[in-house]
Amino acid sequence: MNARKFWICVLTAACFVLLGTNAPAQAADALAVVVSGESPLKNIKLVDLKKVFLLEVGEVPGTKLRLKLLTMPEKSAAQQIALDAVYAMGAVDLKKVWLKKVFKNEIAAEPKAVDSAKSLADAIGDEPGYVGYCLASEVPEGLVVVKVDGKSPGE
Repeated sequence: MNARKFWICVLTAACFVLLGTNAPAQAADALAVVVSGESPLKNIKLVDLKKVFLLEVGEVPGTKLRLKLLTMPEKSAAQQIALDAVYAMGAVDLKKVWLKKVFKNEIAAEPKAVDSAKSLADAIGDEPGYVGYCLASEVPEGLVVVKVDGKSPGE
């Protein structure tokens, strides 16, 4: 196995553990994908989640609802987990992806980063097209945790 395949396997395993889609993990260390209670999004495949997080899709999967991604601050624990487990890249590389999309006029701007889980809840409100993430231990009241591959964070 070459080094590239090895690291792809390692990152894939990290996705399953950190997002709670394989062996049990502590929910406090897991990433929770969250939406408003009005959102039809209740479950998402990991491959589709990556497309959502990379802004490769403009609609909530399975709907015609316009998608709006909210992110956590760059140095937050939730952002670090998302970078490792979902994006499979560092913050600098992710910034390059978004800037390239802006330059190609694929998106108007990179996603808005909110300061905290509470700010995430305030921004999402009852808007069904917003999707964000935070630590599973910090999910604010009023938001719904989206299952990834049919499992909740920490399962």
